[in-house]
Amino acid sequence: MDLGEVTHGHFAELIGQVFRVDLGEGEELELELAEAEKMKGDRPDSAFSLLFKGPRERFLEQHVYELEHGSLGRLPIFLVPISEKQDGFVYEAVFTRMEREEE
Repeated sequence: MDLGEVTHGHFAELIGQVFRVDLGEGEELELELAEAEKMKGDRPDSAFSLLFKGPRERFLEQHVYELEHGSLGRLPIFLVPISEKQDGFVYEAVFTRMEREEE
C-alpha cells in the first residue's frame, strides 16, 4: 500500500498487532501497534497519530524506518521516541494530510 493512501482506519483495526522494522544488514525489530488516534480540534486535515511499543533491548533514534505488516506491506514511517517504560520504549508517528476538494 502507498503511504499516501493509508488512513486512521487502516491502522485502527491493527491495534495489538506486530510491525517488523527493517534496521538494515538483516537486522529486524518488532514493534506492537498500541494506539491509533484521530487528532481532535478544528483541523482542516485528516490527522492521526500512532503509538508503537518496542522492546527495552533496542532503542530507536528519531528516524524514518521501513515498517512491514502483512496487510499493509512496507511503509516508510517517521518514528519519534516519546517515552521510556519499564518494559520498553514508546514511539509515535503522526500523519497529517490536507483534504482535497473534488474538482
